[in-house]
Amino acid sequence: MTRRDRSGFTLVELVIVGLLGVVVVGATYQMILTSQKAYTIQIAQMHGQQTVRAGIDILSVELRELSAVEGDVLTMGSDQIKVRAMRAFGLVCNTNATGSPILVKKIGRYFTSGDSIVVFADNDPDLSSDDTILSGAVSSMTTGQTCTGTDTAQSLLVPALVTALANDTVRLGAPVRGFTIYTYGLYLRDGEYYLAREFGGTTEPLVGPLSPNGVSFIYMDSNGVVTTDPTAVSQIQVTLRSRSKVTNERGPVTDSLTTTIYLRN
Repeated sequence: MTRRDRSGFTLVELVIVGLLGVVVVGATYQMILTSQKAYTIQIAQMHGQQTVRAGIDILSVELRELSAVEGDVLTMGSDQIKVRAMRAFGLVCNTNATGSPILVKKIGRYFTSGDSIVVFADNDPDLSSDDTILSGAVSSMTTGQTCTGTDTAQSLLVPALVTALANDTVRLGAPVRGFTIYTYGLYLRDGEYYLAREFGGTTEPLVGPLSPNGVSFIYMDSNGVVTTDPTAVSQIQVTLRSRSKVTNERGPVTDSLTTTIYLRN
């Protein structure tokens, strides 16, 4: 009975197979790391784009409702702007020559005590040269009122308008606008920069994180010339710049967006 020769892997073959396995595993791992990094960078880029677009949308909605001519732009800075933003609107139902409160038809939310308001004063309805905008603060109000018919209304007591009311210059149908003072700009919070809104000492982050120069405003008149006069502003060029903790070969992942917002005026 003969014994067949039995052959197996030599040590050299085993070493070679082991090395090839290490190379394949290493290449696969490197490919996974590269793909993961590319995915992380892509997500950071998308987040940066969404951040600047959202910020531009917020500022566009707010700033395009401003009238610099009527004094809605209060202060202007390279990275902050303080504005008088409309938050309530109504129409005068009647006025009283004795200086009693004005009755205002409710359109949107009610006016509240302390609201800063402006009222259009027509004076002589046959002339436009004597028209003006009167301003004041609501000291008290009464809700549950009605105009002619069933329109919901409220009566507003505005001490600054007593003289105008006595002269009967605020007429039926005059628009009444209520304002809140906001400052929009670049704020630092917990080591990160954000586009934020400040009101009454409280800062509310809106979008971010942004770069240290993440918000910039350039103010121009109707001819596109840079101006420092708040009442002459017709358009505002806004630039937002995002900044991520994720880095690529050029450094932190960033994005920017610039747009020009035209005021209502």
